[in-house]
This record gives sequence, C-alpha cells and structure tokens, in this order.
Amino acid sequence: MSHDHTVRELTRTSYAAAQEEDARNNHRSQRPRVHQPPSIIEGNGERIHEQPLDQDAFSERVVTAALDSLVILLPDNHKRHIGNCEVNLATLQRMNIHAIQRDLVRLTARISSTGRMEVHPRDDATHSQAVEVRELMKEYCTAWRDWDMILKSASTVGHDPFRITTHMEFSSKLMEESGLLTREAIYNIQAAANPGGPRLPLLLLETLDRRSEERLPGVPRHATLRDGMIKEATQRFLWGIGGGLALICPMVLMVLHKDTLTTLLTTSVSVILFSFAVAAISSGLLPGTEAIDLGRRDVLAATATYAAVLVVFVGASS
Repeated sequence: MSHDHTVRELTRTSYAAAQEEDARNNHRSQRPRVHQPPSIIEGNGERIHEQPLDQDAFSERVVTAALDSLVILLPDNHKRHIGNCEVNLATLQRMNIHAIQRDLVRLTARISSTGRMEVHPRDDATHSQAVEVRELMKEYCTAWRDWDMILKSASTVGHDPFRITTHMEFSSKLMEESGLLTREAIYNIQAAANPGGPRLPLLLLETLDRRSEERLPGVPRHATLRDGMIKEATQRFLWGIGGGLALICPMVLMVLHKDTLTTLLTTSVSVILFSFAVAAISSGLLPGTEAIDLGRRDVLAATATYAAVLVVFVGASS
C-alpha cells in the first residue's frame, strides 16, 4: 500500500513539474526577442562579446575635436570683446561623415563576427544587413559628394553659404533664439577652445545687410542675372587688357634697350610672371577673381603660346 502511495506521489510530482516546465516554455516563447550582441570566437574557443555602443563617449569625443571650428568666435580689433560669432556648417558635415563611418564600422564588426551577411531580415529586425549596408553606403557616398560641393563653395571673396554669421541680421537672430549667444554659452565655447585663455564678453558688431533683400539666404534672381552679366563683361575686359599689357610691356622694354642681356632677362621674367598670373587667376587666388576651369595643360599651352610670341618678336627685331 505504501509502495502504491509512493508511486502515485512521484507521478503527481512529475506531472506538476512537467506542467511548470511547459508554463515556463510558453512564457519564454511569448516574451519579445532581444537582440543579443554578436560574439567573436577566438582560437581558444572563448567567446568575446562586442563592446556596447557608448553614445555619450562618442558624442563627447566628436564634439571636443570639432568645437573650436564648429562655433567660431572672432574678437574685435581691440580684442576686448567678441564682435562676431559664426557657425561653421562645413565642420558639422565632417562630424556627420564620421558618424556614418561609426555606423559602418559597427555593421562591419557584426558581419565579420558572424562570418556571414544576412540577406533576409530576422524575426526581430525590420531590415536585413544587406539593406543596412546599402542604405549606409548611399548616405556615406552622398555625404562625400556634399563635402566636395562644400569645398568648391569655399571662397575668400563674397559670402560663404556654409558659414552662418552674426554679421547678417537674420542669422544673428537664429543664433540668439537658439541660445548660442548667451553669456554662459559664449564662455563655455571659449573654455573648450582655449582652456587657459581669457574670457571675452560678447559685444556684436553692427550687421552688414543694409537692404531687406539681403537678409534672406541668396539674392533675387533678376538681380543675380544682371550683376552676373556686368561682372562677366568686366572680367573679360580686364583679361583682354592684361593680355595686351603682358605683350606690350616687354616689347617696349626690349625695343628701348637693344642688348642681349636685357632681351634674355625680359623674355625669361615675362614668361615666369605670365605663367604665375595665369595659374593664380584661374585658381581664384587673387582678390576679386573667381576660379576658372583651366587645367594644367591649358596653363601650359597658354604659357607656351606667350613664350612663342616673345621669341618670334626677339628673332624679328634682332
């Protein structure tokens, strides 16, 4: 009797344990799946999990490296106050490129740790790794194309569209409304850029946009077209005058001083100065000039043609 009672107790206990195990399995299956970090298997068989992404450390590292060029504080002539504040959007784009690089490196680490790239999304993911690679690479290439445009837009002449400055009234209002021009913000930027330097108070200079149409980004279309035509005609006239003087001046000098040394020196110096002027003007290095699409071969051809004209004149006059 006691044996049958023991068997019944064991059976009842086994049945209860089985029911409890089934309940645990059902509860586990109903819980949402949590993405586990991938692991890298070393040669000794140990698994090393990927380091968790520290957003705060990444943000602090990037901002610390870029803050001195992200927000630029320019003192006045006496260096007693901050007279101008600029937001450099080019630096912001560099930070954006580095953030995309971070995402690409993290994705590459996940792919290399598993030894395969998922083409179809998993149950707990909306996109596959192949789609993520496609989207990130598209963003990365677009960011570098935008960076090329930013580099081409940089100019020492005129307004840089990728610098928001307090010299413009509406831009100054944007900075003021965002809290960038408060005393605390200005001091914090100076402390980050130059920890041991002086802390200058903010006293903005007068804005430069006098007319109402200058306050918004860009200029009216018709005014741009008219000013562009006038500027183009002026530049062509100056190019013509410069080319004529480049030939007339050395010729006059060689006619007035007909000796071999003067002829050789005048020809050599004129060719060197002409090549330098063409290279500088075509690159937009000289004030008041814009870059002209002249390649190295075009500069070489123009210099060779100029030198040939001088040589022909020397040969004809000797």
